Amino acid sequence: MSLRSLGLEHPWLLTRPIFWTAQHLDLVKCRCQSADGDGAEHSSNYVGVETGLHAASKCDEASTETAEIFAKTLALRHKTYSLVSLLEYNGSPFEWARDPPVFVFAKRPIDRSDCTVFHIAKHSIEERHQDALPIIGYFDYHSIISKRRQKLTPCPHPCKGYNGPVQRLCQRKLFKVTPQTWSQHPYLVCALLSMAQYVALKSHSAQPNVHMTRLLVTIK
Repeated sequence: MSLRSLGLEHPWLLTRPIFWTAQHLDLVKCRCQSADGDGAEHSSNYVGVETGLHAASKCDEASTETAEIFAKTLALRHKTYSLVSLLEYNGSPFEWARDPPVFVFAKRPIDRSDCTVFHIAKHSIEERHQDALPIIGYFDYHSIISKRRQKLTPCPHPCKGYNGPVQRLCQRKLFKVTPQTWSQHPYLVCALLSMAQYVALKSHSAQPNVHMTRLLVTIK
């Protein structure tokens, strides 16, 4: 069954990604699975990428300090720029994509996530491999919480009173769309899809392809 048919049969499916729930993922047969181990043996390098890891492996004081800032700071701006410093160093295979990815549905932009994206730099790609390379995103979970609360904040009472009924409706919806485990949040699927769409739009291949996306999420 197509997404269009599912949408016609289940109108509640067509909602903003920030309000997706496990029920939405179940309907399209999308499952979140936990992977054991860090998978380092499968991701140390990719064919066709000049990584420059020999130079990057020299852990100096500056890079250590930057990593500590990323791990410890609570300021999202500091986290983002410290990660950029770690991944986009001189000679790095990664390049920071300045424009955040947009989730597109039915050829329309639906959601622009607060995701910082890194793709493989052009100078590091062999032409025959340019359509099969990974894209990496960084996402702070608190941005989901803030965006969701902002969307579910009721308008003030027209007579400067307490808008209690609407406030309670918003609280119930907020409870409904908040998963018990952050790693199972359906909006993370939206972020991964938008990153894959970002790669697909830049792909030189006329054939459908599988686009590998990785998402780093911080929760505090």
